[in-house]
Amino acid sequence: MPPKLTAALGALAVEASPDEFAAVESLLGGTFSKLAEIRRSPTAKIDAVDLTSQEIKDWLSGLPIEPHDELHVAWIADRLGARMSFEKFAANVDDLWFPAMDDIVSVLYSGGNLMVLVLDHEEVITLSTVNPGEETARLCGLGLRRRRQHESCLLRSEHGEGRDVPDVHTQAGVRDLDPSRGVCDDLVCNDRVLEFEGLRD
Repeated sequence: MPPKLTAALGALAVEASPDEFAAVESLLGGTFSKLAEIRRSPTAKIDAVDLTSQEIKDWLSGLPIEPHDELHVAWIADRLGARMSFEKFAANVDDLWFPAMDDIVSVLYSGGNLMVLVLDHEEVITLSTVNPGEETARLCGLGLRRRRQHESCLLRSEHGEGRDVPDVHTQAGVRDLDPSRGVCDDLVCNDRVLEFEGLRD
């Protein structure tokens, strides 16, 4: 990671980690390979080559994203990610984006859609809205119920009642949950991993 980026994140009290990078990848279905397709019909696009830092900030601030919406941000070359508000990201973009060295992919779930903000090494910025369709909507609708089921499963197992607990993972279509990351932080559904941050207490 560039020293300037490390310093900028430290000044913003934002911690970057490989786990947060994995969270961004997970929100995109477990791979960044679909980015080209996602960016093909963007909601907003600008060539920032000749723009000043302030003009880039102003353009980002004009996007249909609420200032306090939480972005999951990934620096692709460094395989590191972090979470921060959109307002913080937009206000400090000149300290967070080094086009000659890296691409930034940011995602957030808003208004029933997955929004993908990309700042690439060619200094093109795009915002794309991905309609999750019925499958993703179904998974999001089941997220809270699955979490409660899994919590119940863990609690009852801790009290020695595991034999009477239904196979929640099979019934819900969830495999390979990792309790070490927190109850139901990861939901592996139909070979797709979706991070349901909004379901944490």
